[in-house]
Amino acid sequence: MTKNRKPIPTEQTAREDKVLQTFFHTLRTSNLPLGGAAGLGLGQAGGAKLVGNPPQIYDGTHERTQLFLSQWDIYWGLNYTVNVMAQPYMRVLCFLSYIQGEDLQDWVTHELHWL
Repeated sequence: MTKNRKPIPTEQTAREDKVLQTFFHTLRTSNLPLGGAAGLGLGQAGGAKLVGNPPQIYDGTHERTQLFLSQWDIYWGLNYTVNVMAQPYMRVLCFLSYIQGEDLQDWVTHELHWL
């Protein structure tokens, strides 16, 4: 592991890390509009393709964490009615697919097994 990178988060460190708490908050369904209030947008029927610019791949660079999370929030906000985003399990898999790198692989694998 390089000097500038923190070790892979554990459950304990994740609870203490504000950035990771933000990460987990973005995956919750509690802030979806109630009763489909927003309705389906044009071209956003349940099985439609995702729209907008996907977040850049996150490689563990801590200086880019907030940028990545902001990009994810926008992407999720644009696509929350699309099946892959509307289903929490699929949304987490989609999110994890944007986290890549040697130093992150063990953490991503841990999260996949936890699911």
